[in-house]
Amino acid sequence: MSCHPAVHEPVDLARWIAQFPLDRHWKEIQAQNGPDFWYNAPDDIFSPRDLALTEQLRQRAGFQHHRDTKPVDVLLPAWGEPSVPFASKVGGVPYIRRGEWPLGQDGQPLVFHAQLCFADSRDQLPVPELPADVLLIFEEFGEEMDTEFPLSGLHFEWREIGIPRKHLMQAEDMPREPTWTPTHFHRFRSFESDETRSVDHPRGPIWVSGAYTATKIGGIPVHLQGAEEAEGLGIHLASLHSINPGDRDYPFPNLPQAPWKNPWDAGLLNFGDIGTLYLYVSAKGVICGLMQCS
Repeated sequence: MSCHPAVHEPVDLARWIAQFPLDRHWKEIQAQNGPDFWYNAPDDIFSPRDLALTEQLRQRAGFQHHRDTKPVDVLLPAWGEPSVPFASKVGGVPYIRRGEWPLGQDGQPLVFHAQLCFADSRDQLPVPELPADVLLIFEEFGEEMDTEFPLSGLHFEWREIGIPRKHLMQAEDMPREPTWTPTHFHRFRSFESDETRSVDHPRGPIWVSGAYTATKIGGIPVHLQGAEEAEGLGIHLASLHSINPGDRDYPFPNLPQAPWKNPWDAGLLNFGDIGTLYLYVSAKGVICGLMQCS
């Protein structure tokens, strides 16, 4: 693979910590007489607020990068199509040439779910080589993802960066309507570990996980229904997590206010009940998907 400029916009963590300071968050909970579990870090990283609170708690818990941790690129959802057509994204127009849309066994166009771009993450990928930079994720069975194991309806295609824009698929060329409201991703480089640490608080210890429940490249898979289902699938390559940012300020880093009353009505990515699609790569380079819901 050749070198490319950075594909994903970096997350401005300092900005979001200033926007969502942890101590103010705790004061708001205290004023509301909120339950103890409200003090914990968000279980899912959907929004800048989720990431900011999680990172502040990780810092106070004393998480440090060391040889037993694993590097990870957390992908924070942002509103709309990316400016770079091959960047990681959900919904919208996939990064393929006109006329290359894959078909199912019945001859019908497959559903496009998402694409992940690994160009920014090559230095920390858990495998030495991949066929190309961009992995496209399609499915055969429609809007409701096949949740039977294995996921026989999933279809993966690789594309290398460099397709001329004049040859790219356009919205008017798509053979079927998009499944999800388009979102793309900003990238946050961090690290993960298997440990759970605590932060002292007058309400009692606050437990902080060393791994992110988020869309991410590399790192440690956070299995929502146990890790035994992933046995034999290979090395964890990436996770594609559902998107449910709520209605607070800045549900996305590029969206100050939510344009919806309920995020469930926004058509955002959702696998089952806020599920995750885990992607593994075998020793032979075969991609396999495992989907679990909370």
